[in-house]
Amino acid sequence: MKTLYLDCKNGVCADMIISGLRALGAETEAGFEEDMSQLIHRVIEHGEYEQGDHHESGESEHCCSAGAHHAHGDEKGRLHHLHSHGVSYAAIKEVLGRAPMTESAKQTAQKIYETIARAEARVHKATLETVHFHEVGRAEAIINIAKAAAMLDSMGVDKIVCSEVCDGCGTIECSHGIIPVPVPAVKAMMDSCDYVFKTEPVSTELVTPSGLGMLIGMGAKCAPRPEGSIIAKGIGYGGRDTGRGGMEIYIIEEE
Repeated sequence: MKTLYLDCKNGVCADMIISGLRALGAETEAGFEEDMSQLIHRVIEHGEYEQGDHHESGESEHCCSAGAHHAHGDEKGRLHHLHSHGVSYAAIKEVLGRAPMTESAKQTAQKIYETIARAEARVHKATLETVHFHEVGRAEAIINIAKAAAMLDSMGVDKIVCSEVCDGCGTIECSHGIIPVPVPAVKAMMDSCDYVFKTEPVSTELVTPSGLGMLIGMGAKCAPRPEGSIIAKGIGYGGRDTGRGGMEIYIIEEE
């Protein structure tokens, strides 16, 4: 049995998982990111998928988004609406349903976003029908989550296991002020899963909503590292220095 094991003692974020999978040799098809970018542009930014007009806005990755990464304004004003209200969960599902990847990868990506959506809905007292994303609704975030799902699918692992998940403490500052660590969406996910979490004496966040959402949505089970032969080992790094190093990630052939 081929098992993917992720050591989360230094936290978890999307970049850690993606760069860790890449270190193990996983890749997406040529042109994947460009195809996804064009799909997002058509579906979300140019109205192939119609946004609702009266939903409450959800907040995002750190509840402090600067808005989506796209140009302003078209003839119907859709993009101005996206900036003020974010991107709906329904719109992201539409993108993922059309994504250039296998059905299995699409299902994984959709589970990841559903995990995040349920957390955001809980935080903002919304529903899956009304919740909107800012940070994790950006094109880059959608592509990263789709990319992780496609890379995982290409590896053909039988099982995914993760260690206990370590987060920092204190607060972080964002455009909406100072918020506690774990950030609200992460706390909501922590409360709704059976992972083991540990707080480290590090005054910053180590766990992001997209990172924890990936772990849960990918179907990782929290357990000790499996016994067996290590086929490959890599390290995945996040986009900022927390002073803790990267994520060790393994492919293990279980005995």
